[in-house]
Amino acid sequence: MRSLEGNILYQDSADLRLEIEELLQTILQKSLATWASQNAQNYLEYIDIEDESLKDSIITEASKVLEERIEAKLSAHQLRQTGFLANKLGQQSINDISKFSVNVFAQAVATGHMRGHAIVSSDYAIKVVNILYLHDEQAAINEIILINLFTGKISRRGFLLFSNNPFTCLEVNCAQ
Repeated sequence: MRSLEGNILYQDSADLRLEIEELLQTILQKSLATWASQNAQNYLEYIDIEDESLKDSIITEASKVLEERIEAKLSAHQLRQTGFLANKLGQQSINDISKFSVNVFAQAVATGHMRGHAIVSSDYAIKVVNILYLHDEQAAINEIILINLFTGKISRRGFLLFSNNPFTCLEVNCAQ
């Protein structure tokens, strides 16, 4: 059991989380922001503010601004302002899954100006999985493994990503 931001408890694997932290430290800022953004895409469907149009416009705007920041077309200040916009989704969320999914996304956007937000985004992803699967530790571990896979690195546990689809091949010894 771990604590996220002091009072949000969630289950994960300390060994695998440490592995993610170590992997994330090896990734360039630009690639890290891209990774966080791609990972956050998996949680957008759980964001529910009862206004799909507003949700879609905020997500589209924030994603566009992050991409421009990754391409060095915008300042960190401009990206931070967009992060505040993304956080408005959390204020309008109708349930915890939505709130935590917003945090996955908002923290991913913030990774464009500060790399430490990437691990927080992944922590919130684990929290969403915990809620979706009623604190099933194996589901959390599977999510951590998928997060590792998105980094494109080989983990100590022997998992490797052979394509952009993490479900294509989960074992090092499987056929491509």
